[in-house]
Amino acid sequence: MHNTFAILQTIHAVSFTNILSVNLSILLLKILTEANIDIDNKDQKDYLDRILFIERLNTVSFGSYKVNLLAEALQFKRKFAQLRS
Repeated sequence: MHNTFAILQTIHAVSFTNILSVNLSILLLKILTEANIDIDNKDQKDYLDRILFIERLNTVSFGSYKVNLLAEALQFKRKFAQLRS
C-alpha cells in the first residue's frame, strides 16, 4: 500500500495540468480506499462518497471544471494522508 501511495504522490508531482493525472489519481484513491476504509465510519464514508462524486463529475468535465477537479484531487490526497497517519 505504501508504494501505491508513493505512486499517487508522484503523479501529482509530475503533472498538475494533465487530466490523465487526475484520472489516475482517482483510480488509485479508489483502490486505496476500497482496501483501507471501513465505510461504517461516517467520516470515511463521506470521504469515499466525495471520491465517487468527483469521479462522476470528471466523466463530464471540460475546461473550467478541470481546474476544480485538480483542486479536489489534491484535497483528497491531503485527506488520505491524514487518514493514513
